[in-house]
Amino acid sequence: MAMLDEVETYLEALGTISYPIRKGFMPNDVAEVMVLSEQSGTGVELGFGVDGIYLEHPLLQVAARGNPDDYAAPRAQVELAFQALPKVQADSLTGTEYHLIVPRQTPFLMYVDEKRRPVVGFTADVTKKPSA
Repeated sequence: MAMLDEVETYLEALGTISYPIRKGFMPNDVAEVMVLSEQSGTGVELGFGVDGIYLEHPLLQVAARGNPDDYAAPRAQVELAFQALPKVQADSLTGTEYHLIVPRQTPFLMYVDEKRRPVVGFTADVTKKPSA
């Protein structure tokens, strides 16, 4: 599984996030939605005696959009992910070893779309072994 699938599975298993979780990009057809996307991270690490890549360092972006003029609901949804992801420390997410997921900043208003729907989010540095 790829990182976005693994993180989605982890967040959904918590049972606290009520927004549907999508991967890759913000859909136009749904107002209330959480989106996981990959950003450029800091590269990879090679390991002695390891054939190929030992660790990856991708950047994860978590964003939630709410209904028009409603900042509180998407902010609350993002806060749930913001509090949950740093608890991943030397854990296996669907078979892939994750060392850490560390938010770079607290959740913030990223933008308001043309329909006045606020998008709130944060980015997190991820340290993990390559996904199978």
